[in-house]
Amino acid sequence: MSDGYSVYKSLADNHPGITSACCWSHAGRGFANLYKASREPRAGVELRKIAGLYRIEKLIRERPVEKIRQWR
Repeated sequence: MSDGYSVYKSLADNHPGITSACCWSHAGRGFANLYKASREPRAGVELRKIAGLYRIEKLIRERPVEKIRQWR
């Protein structure tokens, strides 16, 4: 999981055992900036979705790894 820096994608593309995933915190920042600048309603919707994902992560944090994988 990374911030989307292109080197990480390149690394994952060249190593089959690596799966690239982007960070919700960085994605959320873009939506937050858009919402602050324009009050774009769709940005607000996406921010609420991301907040929901964080709530789920908090609930499952102490669960066994396999259960966490199932939730995700």
